Amino acid sequence: MFEILFYGAAGLGAVAIPFVAYLAVVGVTQITRQREVGWFHYCFYGIFLTVAAQTIASGRDLSVANWLSVTTDGPKIAAWATWETRVVSVLLLLAAAERVATAVFNAKATAKMTVLLPIFVMYWMGVVASPALLGRYPRVSHEYLYPLLFACAGLLATKTESILAVQVARNALLLFIAAGVLAIPINTGLVLETGYAQGYLPGVPRMAGLAPHALQLGFIAQVAMFCLWDKPFKHSLLNKLAWVLCLGVLFVAQSKTAWVSFAVSAMVMLLLRQGAIVRKKLFDSERPAIGIILVLAAMAGVLLVAYTMVFGELGSKIIRFFDTDDGAKLLTLNGREEIWAIALSEWRNSPIFGYGPTLFSLEFRQSIGLLNATHAHNQFVDDLSRAGLVGATALVIYVLILLVLCLRTAKVTGGLSVALLLVIVLRGVSEVPFALYSYGLEFAVHLLLLIVLVGAFRINKKDRTITTPHDSALAAVG
Repeated sequence: MFEILFYGAAGLGAVAIPFVAYLAVVGVTQITRQREVGWFHYCFYGIFLTVAAQTIASGRDLSVANWLSVTTDGPKIAAWATWETRVVSVLLLLAAAERVATAVFNAKATAKMTVLLPIFVMYWMGVVASPALLGRYPRVSHEYLYPLLFACAGLLATKTESILAVQVARNALLLFIAAGVLAIPINTGLVLETGYAQGYLPGVPRMAGLAPHALQLGFIAQVAMFCLWDKPFKHSLLNKLAWVLCLGVLFVAQSKTAWVSFAVSAMVMLLLRQGAIVRKKLFDSERPAIGIILVLAAMAGVLLVAYTMVFGELGSKIIRFFDTDDGAKLLTLNGREEIWAIALSEWRNSPIFGYGPTLFSLEFRQSIGLLNATHAHNQFVDDLSRAGLVGATALVIYVLILLVLCLRTAKVTGGLSVALLLVIVLRGVSEVPFALYSYGLEFAVHLLLLIVLVGAFRINKKDRTITTPHDSALAAVG
């Protein structure tokens, strides 16, 4: 009797819950269909809150050497964090469904869909759906649908929502970074790797904050500064404090890739925003001093490098460096070549559709003896091994289209679109920022890029002539 009641209640719930959710989405859509702004742009708060909760609940201790390797069964997440993730996921799904439903029921909004929507769906089909269904080891999970629905909602954002999204992302990033700093005296081992000795700052611990890894903290610190650059706070003191916070965290995260990435991306964004002013000052015939000084400085730099190479025995020093342990790690990209070899070996076993989504799962890592290898440490290699030639081809097409669209919208976004793409692509050399199997810090940046691009296409032709169109649109928002 109990089993009959139990299965009956379960069957009724399985029918009732989707029906109630459908009614909720339709009801909210009817209420907000006349409004230009929904709630999905607040998604960044939810994403970063979930990441912070999972990090805190993992009970990690970075003061212990190779902490992840010690936890052979994987980090245990407390029950409260699991429920927090579920609640936030439901709220995010409702907010995303409301935006999608609004676009479906609103012919005007549907007509404004950009080419990015089908392109993103193509990429998701190639790197997620294809290996999940046709890979060597297929696996289907509801989590795979989250990035698809969230991205579709973001790609249906209005101009106002895209502007607000950058502000919300800025605030969420700064709060997340600041929380990690404030946690240092409370739980040092949670946020600081005190025994780190592989960086260029001897004796300085490496900071991971509330991010899963220090490399990810360096990644989002860059994004926070670009958002702050594009959407500064009204109060100058708050703005300066935010810049100091982000630069300090980027420094102590000790990610060499992040340092180089930020230098390159910031220079590109500066040239895109102030290129005309720089050219004017550089080639100003009435005040040629600045241009002459810069040219002389460049010449001095070239001469210094040439002198070092000729008289400083640079070649022999380089050879001696590669004979050291640090040099050997650099040659093998910190051991990543071993991970790449394993990933490519699995790809050869299933070249068309790849291994499947479970590549580098805990069980797989235990079998190969590399517990820290949670992915292939290269976006192309990861997509190739998980999703085969189908996924790798989809990745190349997707990134090339993103590049074209970012260049087309560079002026409208004040260089933000190009800077975000550069940061993501450069990180993709050694990580997987385009992964779409769930949502997290890296997906949040990916989503922000899509929303920024869509917002740029929403700006009318008259606005495109303005030097800083986002600021003008923001003033109109109020």
